[in-house]
Amino acid sequence: MDGWTVEVEFPTGASTSAQSNQPAERIPCEAKLPDSTGSRDYSCPPNTAANKVYVKGSANPSKLAEIVIGGNAWDKFPCEKGYYNPGTGKHSESGQDCQVCNDGERNHERGKTTCTPCDNSSKNIFYTVKFDHKTEPGCQVCLNYQVANGDKNGCMDCPAGKEFETAGCSAENPTTPTQLLTCSTVVCRSCPGGKFREGLTADETCTDCLVNQYSSVGAPVCKGCEKHKHSSAGSETCTDCLGQTYQDMIANEDMKENDKKLPVDEFNKCLMDTGEACVTTSDTISAYGTYDLGHAQLGEEKAFNCEFDCTNPDPAVVCDLKAVFTCVELEGGKLGFTPFYNCSKTRVTNAYAELNKQGDKNKELSAAFKKLSEDSLNSNGLGDLEQAAEIIDSISDQAQDEVNDEVLSNLIGGVSNIVEGDLTTDNNQRSNVLNRVVESLTKVTSNTKDANSLATSTHIAVMKVTGGAKVSEGGGTTKFSLPKSELKGLSNLKVETSGEEPLLMVSAEDEGDLAKDVAVLIFQESNLFPNTDSTPDPDQMKDDFTLDTDDENKAKLVNSLVVEVSAVGDKDKPYKLGLYMKPLANVGGRNTSIKTFPDGRKAQLKNTCHSFNTHTETWVADCETVYDKNEGDSKVLCICQHNTSFAVLMSPYPIDPGFIKSQTLMSTIILSLSMICLSLTIVCLASAAPIRKQRSTKINICFSFSLLLASFLFLLQNALVKSDDSGAIKPGSAGCIVYAAIQHYLWLVVFLWMVVEGILMYLSLVQVFGSHISKYMLKFNLLCWGVPIIFPIIGYFAFTKTVTIGDYSVVKSDFLAESMCFLKPGGIPFWVFFFLPLMLALLLNVVFFILVLRVIKQSKSATATESELLLRQIKAAVGVMALLGTGWLIGVFMTIPEPSTQITLQYIFILLNSSQGICVFLFYVVLNEQVTNHWLTTFGLKTKVASSSSTATTAATAPAKDKGATTAAATPDTENVYENAAAASDKDTDDHTYDTAFPAKSEENGNI
Repeated sequence: MDGWTVEVEFPTGASTSAQSNQPAERIPCEAKLPDSTGSRDYSCPPNTAANKVYVKGSANPSKLAEIVIGGNAWDKFPCEKGYYNPGTGKHSESGQDCQVCNDGERNHERGKTTCTPCDNSSKNIFYTVKFDHKTEPGCQVCLNYQVANGDKNGCMDCPAGKEFETAGCSAENPTTPTQLLTCSTVVCRSCPGGKFREGLTADETCTDCLVNQYSSVGAPVCKGCEKHKHSSAGSETCTDCLGQTYQDMIANEDMKENDKKLPVDEFNKCLMDTGEACVTTSDTISAYGTYDLGHAQLGEEKAFNCEFDCTNPDPAVVCDLKAVFTCVELEGGKLGFTPFYNCSKTRVTNAYAELNKQGDKNKELSAAFKKLSEDSLNSNGLGDLEQAAEIIDSISDQAQDEVNDEVLSNLIGGVSNIVEGDLTTDNNQRSNVLNRVVESLTKVTSNTKDANSLATSTHIAVMKVTGGAKVSEGGGTTKFSLPKSELKGLSNLKVETSGEEPLLMVSAEDEGDLAKDVAVLIFQESNLFPNTDSTPDPDQMKDDFTLDTDDENKAKLVNSLVVEVSAVGDKDKPYKLGLYMKPLANVGGRNTSIKTFPDGRKAQLKNTCHSFNTHTETWVADCETVYDKNEGDSKVLCICQHNTSFAVLMSPYPIDPGFIKSQTLMSTIILSLSMICLSLTIVCLASAAPIRKQRSTKINICFSFSLLLASFLFLLQNALVKSDDSGAIKPGSAGCIVYAAIQHYLWLVVFLWMVVEGILMYLSLVQVFGSHISKYMLKFNLLCWGVPIIFPIIGYFAFTKTVTIGDYSVVKSDFLAESMCFLKPGGIPFWVFFFLPLMLALLLNVVFFILVLRVIKQSKSATATESELLLRQIKAAVGVMALLGTGWLIGVFMTIPEPSTQITLQYIFILLNSSQGICVFLFYVVLNEQVTNHWLTTFGLKTKVASSSSTATTAATAPAKDKGATTAAATPDTENVYENAAAASDKDTDDHTYDTAFPAKSEENGNI
C-alpha cells in the first residue's frame, strides 16, 4: 500500500481530558512495515478519538484493494496507565472521562478506577510529579539526603533544626534508591536540645552548641547564655554564675576543690559578665616575650619579668625590667589589656651581639647584619636597634677597612628592617637608643668614600655631600637637591610629583668662607620618629578633627620626609639650614583646607616645620615655615637655626572660634549706623556756612571724613575678602596687599585726627590763652594725611622678603595677615607700625581727657541743681571719651590670654569703637546747640537767637574805645558748664568754639 497516507479526525463535540487530539484536528497515523500479503497497518497515536478517516494516495499509489478500520468505541476503551476513571475505568463520551493521576500518586495498569498514593509513613522519600512517574510500578525515590515534600511532588532538604536520619538500612550510609528502599525509616528528625542545625547544606547534621551557649529541641541556631550564666558544650540550659562581681567570682571559685572548679572558658565568661574584668584566652606574643595574662580586674596591673632581659635563673636576683599589662576600658567601652614594655632585648638580640664579635670585614659584617635583620623581621625590637648602632659604630671605626656604597646600603637596609619591628617599649633608654642610631648612621655616612651618591633602603636613604661637588656652591653654603627618581628605593613614597621634580632641596650655610661636607639622612615611614606610622590623608584628618581637642593631643602627621643634616667633622657647630620639602599629601588651598563645623567654628589644615627633640621624643615647632597657602600644591620651605632631624607636620588649626560670625554681624550693623551718622555729620557741618568757618568744625569734618573712609573699607572687606579664597580679592594677593596698606594708612589718619581733636579740646577748654595756631588747617592736614603714608610702605617692604632654596622661591611677608587684608596680628609691623602709633595717640588723648575732665568737674551753673550738674558732667565726660577714641584702650587688654576674658573684651571693643561715628554725630550735631539752632532756624522751626559763641564774638570785637561799655549781648543766653571760668571773660577769638560742641543745659532746649 505504498503511496498512501492516512489521517483521522474528530470533527465535532468537546474533547475529554483523556483525549490526546482536539476537535477538527487531523492526526496523521504512522505507516508500519507491510506484511507477507502486502497489507500495511497504520497506527494512530494513543488516546486518539476519531469518527472520520481520510485516505489519500500520492501521484502513483499502489492499487487499493480494501480498507479495514480497527478500534474500540470510545466508551468501551479502558483508561491508559497513569489515568483513572472513578466510575468504570474506561473512557466516556459524556460525563467524567479518564483523569491523570494526581501528584504523589501512580497507576501502572490500564482501566483503573483509582490511583495508588505514595506511602511516606515510615520512609518519607517517595514522590511523583511527571506523567512518566505516574505510569511506573513504584513512586520515585528522593536522593542526596533529601526527603519528599508535603505534596509528594518533589524533594527538599531537611529544614533548619532537623537532620536527615535513616534506620534499618542494608548500608551504613545509604545513597542509592535500592539502599534507601531497604531502610525501615527515613525521616527528618528534630535536633535534640543542646544541638543545632542551620540547614545550609543537605548533608549537614546536628552539631553541639559551643561553651556558654544553649538550644532547645529543633533549634536552627544556639543562643548565648544570658548575663551571669554559663554552660558547657552541648547544653540545653545555662547555669547561674557563682557571683555577679569580680571579687565574688574569685572568692567563690577559690573555695572549690580543683576537680570541681569551672572550666576556664565558663569561668572567664562569668568574669567578663561582671563588667569589671579583662580576660585573655591565649598568650600575648610580642617581640619582648610571650606572656599568659589570664584575667585581671579593671584597673589592675599584671607585671612579668621581661622574658629576654631577665634571664638569671637565680630567683634571688631581682629584675627591674618588667612587662606590665593594665586592665583598662578601651574605645567602644570594651575592657582589655594595654601593654607597657620596659624591656629592651628580644630573642635575636644576642645573635646581633655575637655577630659583632666575629671580627669580620666591613663588607661581610654588614651583609650578615642585613641578612639577620631580614630573617628576624617580625621579632626585632629596641635592643636589636641598640646592637645595630654598635655594629654601625664598629664598621665606622675600622681604620683599615673602607666604607663604600655596598656597606652603607647593607647597614641602612638592616636598620630599615629593625625599625619595622616593635619599638613601642617604654624603656627609659629608648630616646638614647633612637638618638644613637641616628648619630651612628650620620657617622658612617660621613666616613663613606663614595660621596655624592645616594644609598637607599625601605625606610632610610643617606648621602654624603661634599662642599666641592657640582651640587654645591661656594661661599660657605652647601646646596643640593634630590628628585623623586633617586629616592625610588624608599617604600610607600607617595609624593605626587614627576620623577625629575625636586622632592628635597637643602641649603646648609656655614659661617666660614668654604662650603663644608654634610651628611644627609632621609627617613620615610620610620618608627624612629613619632607621627610617621601612616600616610597623611587630609580629608580624613579634617573629618576626624574636633575643636575640643587641645593642642597637645590634636592629630599631627608627618607630611614629608624626615631629614637629618649634619656637618661632617664639625657636627656641633650651628648651621643655618634651608629645607625645601615636597609634602606627601596636599592640604589644598584655602577653599579646600578649611573645615566649617555646624556651630560656625572653623579649622584649617596647615603645614608647619618642626624639629625633633631627641630627649622628649616630640616634634617642636621651632623652625620658620614659609609656603603659599593660596596654592593647593605648594612646596614648604623650612628655615632652621640648628642641627637635628626636621619634618613638615600636617595638623588642623582653629581659625574661627565660632563667635567671629556674631562679631562680624555686630560690627557690620553698628559700623553701618556709624557711617550713616558720619555722613550726616559731614553734611550738617559742611552745609552750615556760619558754623563751618570755625576751627573746631573744620577739624570735626576732617576727622569724620577719615573715620568714614576707614569704616567703609573695613566693612567692604567682608564682601571682597573671604577666608576660603572665594572672594573677589584673594588673601595674600597683590590686591590684598594694596587693600591692607590703604586700610593701615586710613586708620593711622584716624588716630592722628583723634590726637588733633584732643589738642583742640585742650586748647579750647583748658589752655585758652596763647592757643592761636597760624595756618592750622594746612599744618593739621599735612600732619594727619601726610605722615601716616610712610608707615605702610616701610612696614611692607621692610618685612617682606623672598625666601629661595635651590630653584624654588616663596615670598614671605610678616606684614600681611593670612586670612584677611590687614596687618598680620602679632607681627613686628603690627606692633611697631599700628599698635605703637595707636598707643601714643591714646596716651596723648588720655592726658587731654584727664585735663578736660578737670575742667568739666570744676564747671558751675547758676540755674542747675547739683544732681543735674553731675549728670551733665558725666554725660560730657562720656562724650569726650568717645570723641578722643579712648575706647581703643580696650584693645590693649585684649592681649590677655584667658579665653573668656578675651571674648568679653572683644565685644566691648567692637561696641565702643564701632559706635564712634554715632557718638560723633550725637555730640557734633544732635547735642550741639549751635548746630541744631542753625538748622532749626534754617527750616523755620525756631526763631533766630544769638548764640553764646556769637555773643562772645560780638563782645570780643567791640571797638577799643568802648572797652568799658557793657551790653546785654555780653551775657550769653546759655551757661557753658564746660568753660574755663578763669578765662571766660577774656576770649578774644572765634576759633575757640569747643564750648559750643558741649553747650550747657538751657531752659529752652534739652541739650546736655
